Amino acid sequence: MKGDDQSLSAAELDALVETIHATGEGRVVDVAPDGRRREVVRFDLVNSRAGADGRLPTLDIVHERFAGHLAEALGRLTGGQASVRPDSAVMLKFAESQASLPSPFAIMVLELTGLRGAGLMAMDPALLFYLLDVRLGGSPKGLTDPTAILAQRGLTSVEKRIFSGFVRTFADELSKAWEGVATFGASPIRAEIEPKHAAVFEASELVVQAVFQVEVAGVAGALRLVIPYSAIKPIEKKLASGLLDSGMDTPDAWMPLVAHCLKGVSVQCTAEFGRTTITLGELSGLTVGSVIRLDRDPDCELTVNVEGTPKFAGALSTSHGNFAVTLQRRLGPEDTEIRKESRP
Repeated sequence: MKGDDQSLSAAELDALVETIHATGEGRVVDVAPDGRRREVVRFDLVNSRAGADGRLPTLDIVHERFAGHLAEALGRLTGGQASVRPDSAVMLKFAESQASLPSPFAIMVLELTGLRGAGLMAMDPALLFYLLDVRLGGSPKGLTDPTAILAQRGLTSVEKRIFSGFVRTFADELSKAWEGVATFGASPIRAEIEPKHAAVFEASELVVQAVFQVEVAGVAGALRLVIPYSAIKPIEKKLASGLLDSGMDTPDAWMPLVAHCLKGVSVQCTAEFGRTTITLGELSGLTVGSVIRLDRDPDCELTVNVEGTPKFAGALSTSHGNFAVTLQRRLGPEDTEIRKESRP
């Protein structure tokens, strides 16, 4: 652009277009003092993924818990042995997560509670059809290509309802895995087989994707869980700490455990029939047949001491040929103090 000419030259237009494209890709073209062109990476403070690739140890613990619970649930559903191995959770844009899903795939849209928002639970077709056949009493041996079947006819209304039941069971186990970390619940909303029809997030929105490798009765498949990053953002520090709240911070939680442990502790229990004081001369004169008179009547209550502390009052009796004490009442604080003071 020179003088009064308001039009741009071809070189200036090319430079402007290149700058616009570079800016859209996160780069800014700048000119150095020596005249050379250079690219400057733009740091977006709003949409930055800084820290998004950081590990969340507590979240990994939650997923390991869920893997154990899920294996038990699958064992109950199928009557066989199941193994579940969790992969590390990753944070990525929903467009990337959606692109990683094969088509077709068994996808359930979820409504989250506790951690608010929507979510997705996706299951490998081979695994889903195996569970469907087991639930309906059939045999999975005849299924040669579950993906082809899913692509050809989709899911019937009955299969969708059973699929929802599976998801509810898995969601219950997931809620158990989140105990001590946050309140988490999930409810199935609708089933889809095309990833594009399960686009419940914006393409650029960050999500947390967890993949669980499942194997049951020789059938292997992946179970994927996708939740929005915004749902776990309020508890991100707790998830990054690696410290899991066991729920043992309140007396109601740990007192039963302490009480159970104390039940096995042995204590000395003595029954006091009476006391008296004699001189050394009287003591030296004692022989076989001597009678020592105590300070209590025969019908008087006996004091039962536990580790030297008066705890019960009772009466002398016998049991299986041995002397015994029949407990009559528990001593209160006042009785305990009086009986302690009465001791010489």
